[in-house]
Amino acid sequence: MPQNWPGILGGLPYALVAGVLMVRWTGLISLVLSGVLVIGGVFLVQESRAEREATALAERVAPVRDLIYMIDIPSHREAGRDSSWVVASFEPVDTSGVKVWQERTISLAATRGTLSACGGQTLAVAFGRDEEPACLREGPGLWYLTGKIPKPTWGCFCGLHQYLRQDGGVLISVGASDAVPREVLRRAVLQARHATEADLRRLADPGGQ
Repeated sequence: MPQNWPGILGGLPYALVAGVLMVRWTGLISLVLSGVLVIGGVFLVQESRAEREATALAERVAPVRDLIYMIDIPSHREAGRDSSWVVASFEPVDTSGVKVWQERTISLAATRGTLSACGGQTLAVAFGRDEEPACLREGPGLWYLTGKIPKPTWGCFCGLHQYLRQDGGVLISVGASDAVPREVLRRAVLQARHATEADLRRLADPGGQ
């Protein structure tokens, strides 16, 4: 037996404690590293999913990206769009004054093309259409159409009106029956803007916003 065995035995408790602490620290470090790897993996999965969704959304709207417009009408709310998101309808927030279905519905649409003069336009809104409306040029790139439902079969506001605005190579239209004030349509068409990426995400997932 070594002559310094009392010293060796005396240091044994410290060695045991050090060993226990080392095991605990090793386990703790392993746990932390595992957590970091899990969090990093989740982040990468979420980032990859977001990138895929963004790519899919961009591909979906690419053919009509320049035709998707947004308008803000305080008296109305957006009620729906067609599958391309180009044509939209807006219903009144206060429906107490509505007597006939869609008499106060506002229609928004956009088409590629240019309009240099009145004539040859069709006035088409949710409430009805007129193939030969009257046309007034209000200013550069702005036209006002008026018409009526040719053969109404129910009591209604039978007048129709619509604004057209040239925005580059796109013609924006905002119209309704004449139950909706002219100034409401004019203000809406002048303020119409292209949809942002946030707008497109909302249209793609209206319940997720």
